[in-house]
Amino acid sequence: MIVEIAYQERSYPCEKVMINSLIGEYLSSREIKDIIDRYDLHPFEVTIQSCIRTFIDKMFALCDYYLTNNIIEHSRHLYDLHKIYPLISFNSEFKKLFLQVREERGERKICLSALSEKRLSDLLEEIIEAGTYRKDYESRTVTLLADDVSYEETIGSLSDIIRKLDELGL
Repeated sequence: MIVEIAYQERSYPCEKVMINSLIGEYLSSREIKDIIDRYDLHPFEVTIQSCIRTFIDKMFALCDYYLTNNIIEHSRHLYDLHKIYPLISFNSEFKKLFLQVREERGERKICLSALSEKRLSDLLEEIIEAGTYRKDYESRTVTLLADDVSYEETIGSLSDIIRKLDELGL
């Protein structure tokens, strides 16, 4: 498990999930309960921010870095969006949360993409057309990935995301 902790925005909505260590899973699959008990390797509950909110934050972050020309080491958001995208339902709940997050981010000076005159789908399209994150993705992000996801694949997902945002009028 990788835990990323940063406080920049208020975390919501949150949900509770059960997690387990790899050792705990292995011992459980082998029904070795005494070691699980002895070393307290039972699954446990954690509170996490919903993946929908993380997805929305990553779209805004990608655009904020683009607008401030701070693209080095931020292409990882393309990969994250690509991986989270299949889990997202672009519905009225998504739209409501998107608008709420936009309003809150718009109060912060560094969140340029949340300003009322900016349209996120237009900014994402500019990022695609300019190939803004290509070099960083291919030289940095790819080296960190456990699976082989090309820049082109992430851009394909980003194009799909733009269409979904446009369908919702965002």
